[in-house]
Amino acid sequence: MRPTHISNETFGGFLPVGIYGWRKRCLYAFILLLMILVIMNLALTVWILRVLDFSIGGMGKLRILDNGIRVDGRTEFTKTLYTSKINSLPKKPLFVESSANVTIEARDKTGAVTNQLIIGENNIESRGDRFEIKDKKGRESLVITRDHIELYRSKLVQKGKAIFNGSIETPTVHSPNNRPLLIEAPDGQVKLVGHTGVNLISASGKVELKSSQDISFHSGKSFISFDAKGIYLKNLKINRDTGGNSTNFNAKVFQLCMCNTGRLFLAPPTEECMATNDACRR
Repeated sequence: MRPTHISNETFGGFLPVGIYGWRKRCLYAFILLLMILVIMNLALTVWILRVLDFSIGGMGKLRILDNGIRVDGRTEFTKTLYTSKINSLPKKPLFVESSANVTIEARDKTGAVTNQLIIGENNIESRGDRFEIKDKKGRESLVITRDHIELYRSKLVQKGKAIFNGSIETPTVHSPNNRPLLIEAPDGQVKLVGHTGVNLISASGKVELKSSQDISFHSGKSFISFDAKGIYLKNLKINRDTGGNSTNFNAKVFQLCMCNTGRLFLAPPTEECMATNDACRR
């Protein structure tokens, strides 16, 4: 074994420690590039915060409140909006605008659509089992269901023509002032039914009942009353076959007779009312 020589003399030369040369230059360049990137990120972050107006309360015109979100100005939704309530700003109108249809839906607990309001290009459509219109006090003004329409007002004013495919129930139908009232059924029949009576009143004009076929008056438990200064029954058949010898058929006064079927006919004034098949035939 060779002996180990240990010297106690002090080394007086230079011993290099660290990174030198091109390694050092590359490190400084990397640190400089990293600082530039950090400064650029900070600048971009500050710029985004300034442009979007970020703050503790929200972003720009969007403010996050305890009970919801507040937006000042116009808001555009590109997809479906789910909310329970939409309010406008105090003393400001609320506008809902769409380039296509505006659809408002209500769903039940299972997620099924129960009511739907569609505002289209040329129409407004409401889908539901019951449609109600109420006044500001909460009182019903109009109720529409599948079976009937209820109007909770004493007067319904229709400026133009109204067409009803079914029946209507109302206590009074009257025309505007100085305008006639026309009720007609071009392809069917008009039936007036009153459980306590039917009154046809014209305060300043006349009442006309016209039909291409029969006009019937029915009163189940009481009578039919005509109260006027004059009652005219035109185009009644004159029964000239009375069996008498009278030949004066130019008289202006006739007897009013009635068959057992209820049909009315006229007879000469000097003869008896004699019902014949010709006079009583429909």
